[in-house]
Amino acid sequence: MKRVFHHTQGRGHGDLLERFRKAVRSVMTMCRVCRIFMSHSKFSCCMQLNMLENLHPQPGTGKTLVFDLNHFKVKKNHIPLKLVEIMWRHPEHRSEQEVLLLQSLMMAMDSFRRYSPTLQLLLSRIVRYQRLERRRVVVKKGDPGHSFYFVFSGQVAVTTDTDGSSAFVDKEPILIKKGMGFGDVALIKGVKRNATIVCVEETELMVIDKEDFFANKMDVELKREFEYRFNFFRSLELVSSWPSSLIERLADHSKAEQFRYGHITVKDTNDMGNLIFIARGLCDVFRQVDLTKCKTYQRLLKQQHTAGGRMKHALQQQQSCATSQRTSAQRAPPTRVKAPPGEIATSAWFLIDTLQQGSTFGLNEYLIPLRQRDGRSLTLVSRSVEILRVEKTCFDQLVDEETLKKLQEIQKTYPSDEDLCSVLLRHRRWEEFKQGVIMDVLTHCRRRDISAVPAYWDITTNPKSPGKTTTCGRST
Repeated sequence: MKRVFHHTQGRGHGDLLERFRKAVRSVMTMCRVCRIFMSHSKFSCCMQLNMLENLHPQPGTGKTLVFDLNHFKVKKNHIPLKLVEIMWRHPEHRSEQEVLLLQSLMMAMDSFRRYSPTLQLLLSRIVRYQRLERRRVVVKKGDPGHSFYFVFSGQVAVTTDTDGSSAFVDKEPILIKKGMGFGDVALIKGVKRNATIVCVEETELMVIDKEDFFANKMDVELKREFEYRFNFFRSLELVSSWPSSLIERLADHSKAEQFRYGHITVKDTNDMGNLIFIARGLCDVFRQVDLTKCKTYQRLLKQQHTAGGRMKHALQQQQSCATSQRTSAQRAPPTRVKAPPGEIATSAWFLIDTLQQGSTFGLNEYLIPLRQRDGRSLTLVSRSVEILRVEKTCFDQLVDEETLKKLQEIQKTYPSDEDLCSVLLRHRRWEEFKQGVIMDVLTHCRRRDISAVPAYWDITTNPKSPGKTTTCGRST
């Protein structure tokens, strides 16, 4: 205290007060800067949202834990705080640009992309944000359906008990992961929940409430989409023998999806548990072949090894003869030695089929026994295609005898990997032949041009000559 008193008397009370005000202004400036950084951070929502809910008293002390390290960990794949603030607003207070931002965010979820563009905009306008901790029950079995959900991050489990405790005991619980949705059937049809959904980890949900759903007439849009799917299946020759009741069931268990040009429709067909019907556009079927497992490719490698040894021997002979033929070699280029085929990749992609409007994928081997089916992995790539996915189990229940007879006409198998490899190598040999012909023609033309040069032209530059000389030019 004495030291502070003498310091005050020496410097003056006004000077000390001014220094204190300057320090306060610096602290306030730093706080504002920190707030700006946090408002523009993509991952700051995990630091700010629901902080007070996570403050638990320390056991045995009765004191509140103020600092929690989890609040300051940077977590990826979370919704940016700016978009969270938009979803907290009332749907009427969201601008068109903000709705488009939410739509682009929700396009990252597979279940959302299955809706039409019109319905996507309507969902983006009324969606709200919800973040739940582990073991929190989202919906309870037997309750009425007031909302349906999209899982943006984290995952939830489906259980038959009311509290969801069995999800943490079962070895293999049924999980709904990021990008998937649930609860729409109970909301649209007005039935009670047939299962309990519980969070198995911290989960971010995008929620559509029943009041907003019907207030924006989204049920009318869903009916319009249902009629579109019904009319499409009704027009297919494959299911023309089905009554309208079966077509309605097929349309009810299907979803329409649109893919831009060049986007992957199905990455691995072995993981696909449904059938695909092409409503509009085209879709290419690709097969990636491991060439090292093909016998034709292995024979090519042996030929390359042999040709490489022959080329090395020919180059050695050419170098030994170069000294004795140096004069003639200046006038004419050396004899070209054919090099072995260049190295080829160990894998290649092949376009093996193109699906057009009205065609299907997944039924081409429907009548073939399971052991005889082609189990290779294929990839479907969009050419501005719109597809309708139908669960295979649903189709199995609805198929009749007349449809089975029609399926016999569309049964087909794709070429084997060995056949695809042979096609690739034949194409490669043809390209090498064309390149060799071009090189021979260019070599012949080069020799003819050199032989036609007049004798008084100086081919090489002589630095001792008094006149200026240029390559293949007359001395001056």
